Amino acid sequence: MRLPFILLLVYLPPSLSVYTKFTQIVPFMALSGDFSAKNFSRKRKNVTKHSSVGDSTIQSTNNELFKISNGINAPKTKYAMYLGYLGTGYYGFQKQIAFGDRVEETVETIEGTLERALIASNAIYPEFKHRLQKLGWSKAARTDKGVHAACMVVGCRMNIADDFLKIFNENLPGNIICYDVLRVTKGFDARALCSYRNYEYIFPGYLLGKFEIPPQHLTFYQSCCEMVDRCAKCPKTSCYNRSQDNFVFSNPDKISSTSDTNYQVTEQDIVSLETIFGDYVGSHNFHNFSSRINPLNPASYRYINSIKVSRVECMENFVRVSIQGQSFLFNQIRKMIAVAIEVFRGSAPKNAIKYCLNKLHSVNVNTAPAQGLFLHHPNFDTYNFHRASPPQTKHILFEDVKEQAMQFIKQRIYPEILKYDKWHEWLETINEYPFYWENHAHKLVKVSNSDGEIDTNDQETTLTNAMTDGVINGVSNDMIDQM
Repeated sequence: MRLPFILLLVYLPPSLSVYTKFTQIVPFMALSGDFSAKNFSRKRKNVTKHSSVGDSTIQSTNNELFKISNGINAPKTKYAMYLGYLGTGYYGFQKQIAFGDRVEETVETIEGTLERALIASNAIYPEFKHRLQKLGWSKAARTDKGVHAACMVVGCRMNIADDFLKIFNENLPGNIICYDVLRVTKGFDARALCSYRNYEYIFPGYLLGKFEIPPQHLTFYQSCCEMVDRCAKCPKTSCYNRSQDNFVFSNPDKISSTSDTNYQVTEQDIVSLETIFGDYVGSHNFHNFSSRINPLNPASYRYINSIKVSRVECMENFVRVSIQGQSFLFNQIRKMIAVAIEVFRGSAPKNAIKYCLNKLHSVNVNTAPAQGLFLHHPNFDTYNFHRASPPQTKHILFEDVKEQAMQFIKQRIYPEILKYDKWHEWLETINEYPFYWENHAHKLVKVSNSDGEIDTNDQETTLTNAMTDGVINGVSNDMIDQM
């Protein structure tokens, strides 16, 4: 049946669009002796692919993931590492590389330190330096400069010996520790498969001392609160209208205020603060809580699962804020902490958080010090339920290393946080530039129409007129409603 079928195709009219394709494919199928599309597809996938790593050529096939042409087998099995580290002295987790005459690291990072330790431990070959992505490198989170981690999960293909954990920790500096290593699936990606991340922020209780509003600012502050409270009731629009407002637009004289630096936190304060943080829970637009994102960018929406507030048992008059979310923007958590503290102490209106979460408001938000922030642990519910197959590939559970991680928090992270007291300096900043002073003028996002750009700081301009005349940041009204 094969020969008549081929001859029939040869005599098909050349005008048919499938003629050229079949004359290219059929000879290959005839030689293979199998017309099955499934088998043909399988043969196509077995074609060897080449990629360059250093001075060696790496071949990738279905049977072997990586093999260096000089005969050295690269790691094939992927593992996940439980890590704890102090962020002091490091410029964040992610490695920063400069490409010039030679590839080199520009600053000290956690990732760069781990790479050197893995090479020294013979877990990966030097050919993969600065090319960890070739080994499926992934991390559950990307902490910023100065931020610690009690439990970070990193995935990578490595050569693991029986004494790897001991040798690896010996090659790591004293401020980084590896708790355990376990085998994971071939397609494991710590970032993509992380269900949610748990962060904690601790700060001294005196930051909650009541803010004393200068008498010269009292009328100004009250009118500011009225404006914020009214606008906070309209989460998708801005109901601001100068004709309906007695808001004072002239800048009052800047006067540094004071607060009670000896304030002691009570149980009622913990309950009240947790209620304030409750405004963050759910899916919201956090563009005002990061300096690197457009308010109409869908990526500005983040989902917060829960926020809990409690005392730090082993530290006197310290407050702990535990935040669980799917992902976070740059500086988002530190700005969330700052606004909540200002609401509690009275330097911001009680509805300031809802006002900041409005995607059409532009708000200046203070940033709390990085000193008190650390990654507690990531969670991998999705991976554990759908991907892992114990005992070959075990579940990734924080409970497996919880005792070691909690010991690292109490013995290393907490003392490191207390070592550098930057909160007094930050308290002076928010006393001098409180929320109501920084946001004394109601501002909208940039608005433009067919005649050109409108000055959004002009208090006569309302959102209703702006959306009627044109678009906001080049996005149509229909698109705004969908976001």
